[in-house]
Amino acid sequence: AAFAQSNVVIYGVADAGYVYGSDSFVTNGKSTSKMTSGGQTGSRLGFRGTEDLGNGLSANFKYEQALNIDVGGETVAGGGRWATVGLSGKTWGAFEMGRRDTFIDQLLGGTDVQDRVTVGQVSPVMRDTARISNFFAYTSPNWSGLTVKAGISTSPWADEVTPTTGTTTNVRMYTAAVDYENGGLKVGAAYQRNKGQSNEDNSFDAGSEWALGGKYKIGIVTLGAQ
Repeated sequence: AAFAQSNVVIYGVADAGYVYGSDSFVTNGKSTSKMTSGGQTGSRLGFRGTEDLGNGLSANFKYEQALNIDVGGETVAGGGRWATVGLSGKTWGAFEMGRRDTFIDQLLGGTDVQDRVTVGQVSPVMRDTARISNFFAYTSPNWSGLTVKAGISTSPWADEVTPTTGTTTNVRMYTAAVDYENGGLKVGAAYQRNKGQSNEDNSFDAGSEWALGGKYKIGIVTLGAQ
């Protein structure tokens, strides 16, 4: 009965291939030759759905489970990819909460001339992760090609925690982005402020990160810069 009233989509990607890396592929390592999963884009199984609540309001969810094609099974227990629930309105935009892609990752992927494949995508430099947890994210409606995003995470890289002396202080992250798309042109900017500071092992520092990107399609040719 629940499925009969909802728009639920099951989707996925199965990506397997062969990779060879020279002896400089891994520091102080030998050459490697192996089958791999997710060489171009991560293998995953996903579910997304929308429930019409009336008066232009909808409830939404999205859940993705990362998979290993080469050895079978999940790569991260509990999913590890996108897992959100939220509300959207035709006039005011969309609000979602959970674990999802960062605005910077979406910008770099969206303006990549290869259309967001792993081999052509730059990882965020401050923390080597493309997703953050405990994320409250807002996306505006599309105003003639212009979209604005804003969000805050209360604990980006782990379960919700209470900072203690000697571990990590102020683990919040603040982020915002703006995108514009018109015809073959797509440009954008994104910013995030990481408040998390490791006091234990200096594994990461508080700081800011920003990104600019754009691409323009002319016939069969796409030009881009980030």
